[in-house]
Parts: sequence; structure tokens; C-alpha cells
Amino acid sequence: MAKHIIINQGGFHRLCETDEDKNYYLNLGDSNLSSSEINDSQFTAIQRGRQTVNIDESNNVNITDAEGSVEQNFTKEQLLKFIQKVIDDVEHFIPNNINVPSDYSTKLETLKTLYDNVENDSANITYTDGAVSGYTCADCIIAAGNAIPFWLIISN
Repeated sequence: MAKHIIINQGGFHRLCETDEDKNYYLNLGDSNLSSSEINDSQFTAIQRGRQTVNIDESNNVNITDAEGSVEQNFTKEQLLKFIQKVIDDVEHFIPNNINVPSDYSTKLETLKTLYDNVENDSANITYTDGAVSGYTCADCIIAAGNAIPFWLIISN
């Protein structure tokens, strides 16, 4: 399944997990939006905060290792707060937008299950002295083998 970066006037706008996601955003009528296809490993690295997206004047996408990023410690409470923020954004987004991609409701349920799994210590996240190390909250969650639906899909 193709993954995409949505570009807005030469800047990174969002990630799209599917062609349906990409088409949804490109069909909103904003002529400043365009897209570029990326591979699965690039998609995951961007989600995790290990790579960054730069777009040049010609809308060419350059994905490079994130410079200056350092691992930091995250508590379970910080991971839960991160997931809850995405849930809140999606719960607001779905009813307030028309013709959202068909899988958004299912992805929302998957996200809520992820929250429960992190809360109940069944998400395979290993804490050392009450924290897990990673570049971002998403990095910690994905490194443990968990998918994060909607991460960087819904804009604030």
C-alpha cells in the first residue's frame, strides 16, 4: 500500500497512510496541496522522528536523518497523553468533516485499543526506572511493535 507526503506550498503538511487518505486531502479543493509517494520505511522513520522532511523550491521531497535529535526518557503517562491527544483530534475531526476516508472509524478504534494496551502494560513497552527511551513518544510506541493510526495525519 502506497504511503504519501502531502505538501502545502513547498512545506511538509501531513503523512497519508493510503491512497484514499491522499485523495481525500488532495480533493479538498486547495490548489496549494500536492503529494509525493514515499516507502514504508521512510513513513515509519518520519513517524518516529528519526527522519525529517524537507521540500525544495521545485517541490522535490528530501528525507534525511533528523539532525540534533537525541533520545530522551518518556513515562507511561507521557505516552498516554500523546495517544489521548491524537484520539481527541480524530474524535473532533471525523464528525466535523465530510467524506472522510472510510477506514477512519476503524483506525480510531485501533487507536483507543492502543491506549488501553499502553495503560494496561500490554503494548510490549519496556520501562526502565519508570521510563522508556526514544526520540519521541511515537518512537517509543512504534519501536515496541505498535502501529499509531493517524499519527501526523490529522492536523492541529
